Amino acid sequence: MVDIFGRKKRALRDKAVNPLIRALQDSDDGVRIAAAEALSKIGDTRALVPFAEMMSEGDDPICEAARSAFHDTVTATDENAVEPLVELLEHPSPMVRREAAIELGDLASPAFEGLGKSIKDTLSTTGEALGEKLQPVAEKAKKVGGKAAEKATEAFDAAKKKREEEK
Repeated sequence: MVDIFGRKKRALRDKAVNPLIRALQDSDDGVRIAAAEALSKIGDTRALVPFAEMMSEGDDPICEAARSAFHDTVTATDENAVEPLVELLEHPSPMVRREAAIELGDLASPAFEGLGKSIKDTLSTTGEALGEKLQPVAEKAKKVGGKAAEKATEAFDAAKKKREEEK
């Protein structure tokens, strides 16, 4: 049986994503927040990078709406979000890198390769406070096991040791 309604719904959703992403840059904060909420309900990973840009602006209501939409989108898309999240580990904003690392930690083992790099980079670039916030993520990775989890833990330990040597 052909799912006509499902296909039409997906087509409509796909047509809505690009205009909503453009609305994230509107001059009206209300429009931006409404677009972020709508995109989070759609759950399309194309919105993750624009949400990251909004988070890095530092404007509290915009940042919070973007952070919430970012989390909801990752939750809705699961492993489809891994690749965009790994790319966001290179974002210039420490807050965006932190959010991406936390979301990756919640997605489980496929993401731990990128997480290990993020922990190492974060400790060396943004200081001890953020590194301490990422430690539970490394511990979670350690519990899951596997080679990727070991690499994440090794990267965390190496970055911590380097930071101690620099003191």
